[in-house]
Amino acid sequence: MSIRLAILKNASEKVERFNRIGVHYEAVYHHVIRRRLAISEIYNNEYIDCLVAGLISFDMQRMMGKKKYLAGGDESWAVRLKNKLDAHRSELDLLFTNRIQDIDLEKEGLRTTIASIFDDLSKPGLDGLSKRNVKESFPVGASKILHFLIPDLFVIVDSNARRELALYHDFPKSKMDGHLYHQAMKTYQLELFAWKDRYSDNEFDRLIETDGVWRLYCGERSTPIPRIIDKCTFVGREYY
Repeated sequence: MSIRLAILKNASEKVERFNRIGVHYEAVYHHVIRRRLAISEIYNNEYIDCLVAGLISFDMQRMMGKKKYLAGGDESWAVRLKNKLDAHRSELDLLFTNRIQDIDLEKEGLRTTIASIFDDLSKPGLDGLSKRNVKESFPVGASKILHFLIPDLFVIVDSNARRELALYHDFPKSKMDGHLYHQAMKTYQLELFAWKDRYSDNEFDRLIETDGVWRLYCGERSTPIPRIIDKCTFVGREYY
């Protein structure tokens, strides 16, 4: 199966546009990414608190309640998140070193694993991650949590992403769940393959070089490819 290059079309211009208007996102994002690089395990209490800072910067604070930090404490949102992650730690550990550009998303059991983790992070309820309303689900936040945990693999799926996916790839407009999240990952992966074929960019060096802003933030690594995709969906077709 193949799809046309669309969301990543004009990627360099889209990323440049985002970097002019998204400075407040970038400063915190690259701090979180530096911390991600600094620890060898999938997460610890310190990194969960860092991840919480990333979620606040990425517009999720209104759903997280008043006590957000201190994963090593009690009754905070960070503790609630840690409890969710602990239930899936072994599965996340197995995915830790994977990248979206080369993982086999059709591998037996992988769709179910990704869907299960996503659904647990996003589901409503008394132990849900939306503290604004126990009946409210948390799908956008779930995708951002997964991205901050494994930034080279997991994509952010928010309203911008869904708009672009529906516009170019007939992505369903139904309620977001784990299986749709996996489908979004697969669609983005196929776009990456279309990019690779168009530009003979087998290692995606050309795509990675569209975003050099990480160097301005004392970065120790290049921008993850899922983040470049996220920037392209944020800007969208309206500019090009």
